[in-house]
Amino acid sequence: MVSVEDAWKEIFKKYDVINKIDKDGYFRITAKQINEYKESRLMTKFDEHSQMPQIFRNNKMTIISDSRGSYIIGRFALFSSVNYKNTDDRPIEPVYLETLKIDDLYNESSSMLYAYNSNMMRELFGTNNVSFTSYGRMGAGTFSFLTDEIDKKGNPTGRKFTINANKPQIEIDGAFETEESFFIVEAKNRYVEDINLRQIYYPYRLWSSKINKKVVPIFMVHSDKSFYFYVLAFDDEGDINSVKIVKSYKFAPADEPITMVDVVNEFSKITPSNHIHSNIFPQADKMEKIIDLLNLLNDRSDVTKDDITDYFEFDRRQTDYYLNAAAFLGYVTVIKRGPLSISKTGKNSMDKTIRERNIDLIKAILEDDVFYQTFDYLLKNGDMPDKEYVANLIRKYYPEIENKETPSRRAGTVVGWVKWILNLTEP
Repeated sequence: MVSVEDAWKEIFKKYDVINKIDKDGYFRITAKQINEYKESRLMTKFDEHSQMPQIFRNNKMTIISDSRGSYIIGRFALFSSVNYKNTDDRPIEPVYLETLKIDDLYNESSSMLYAYNSNMMRELFGTNNVSFTSYGRMGAGTFSFLTDEIDKKGNPTGRKFTINANKPQIEIDGAFETEESFFIVEAKNRYVEDINLRQIYYPYRLWSSKINKKVVPIFMVHSDKSFYFYVLAFDDEGDINSVKIVKSYKFAPADEPITMVDVVNEFSKITPSNHIHSNIFPQADKMEKIIDLLNLLNDRSDVTKDDITDYFEFDRRQTDYYLNAAAFLGYVTVIKRGPLSISKTGKNSMDKTIRERNIDLIKAILEDDVFYQTFDYLLKNGDMPDKEYVANLIRKYYPEIENKETPSRRAGTVVGWVKWILNLTEP
């Protein structure tokens, strides 16, 4: 079966997409044309910019539906990054329901129901009088809007492009009505790096045209038993890039924080080594995604690589990267076929409180020479080393990596994991 990546390469080649966008500023393609290579639904669903096929990312292009059966490709700014810092942090009050447990929320619907049945939605909406009133697929009506154009390097051009939407299909994860407002929630059940603006803007435009109450878009992320809510607004209803975050919240189980003193204390006890659990040096920058993966493996015994690929909306290569990263830490046993299993070390750690689990992960990371030396540099110099410094550490301790460019790419993982440690200690 042809991959999404390869199918788009063929489409770009057949229709000369890049040259037509360079000339006209956009290229329209129908679902029927896409279906010749692979099902259009699978070819156009990208929750994060990192999920876009390489040919899109290399050319700074994105794709958006403008009707039920057609799409527009162009250099448009259609993603907005998610900031997990500077949130209004609040505790989650226990939910005493046997059918809804915080350890067993593996889709957007169950996560949103948990938030609805706990204190979260009531605090978020500022009232106890909240009704769950709408969800599912529907047509979005007819409307026009502006989006920012970017150039071939991804920089803003200062120009706007007009998109005329004619009843594109949308899917709402959940909508909630109070006496004064109507809240539309777009939910993600895993750590994500950015928001696909279409997923919040199209439902916002539909319901703004149908009701008199104020329509408020909400972006929700459930990751590692924590819930993040971003209350959004559009300064200009006709401009998808006029979005702003009005307020952001984090709801999490009560736990003691980790301080830098805690981290340095653990660091001082470590005698580093290398090739401890795996000979494959990791290439998976986001520790948050690794933790989501470990939670999934810890709570389910029948998870396969295909399950992980579908759950995280990875491509197969990304699935291998993140599994290999977990194996590098000694938390997962990677096998070629059949269900995957969390290791005894991994299970012991993942069954602890979040604080104690994170301390275990910190120790597992810093036990490796490359991460140890990177963190030591940080402590001594007050700043992260540059990526070439880290790449040279990888070359020193993992000389079997023959490709000269690979250490430079994998240095990003080292920097990402050490930054994750630092972020744990920040208020």
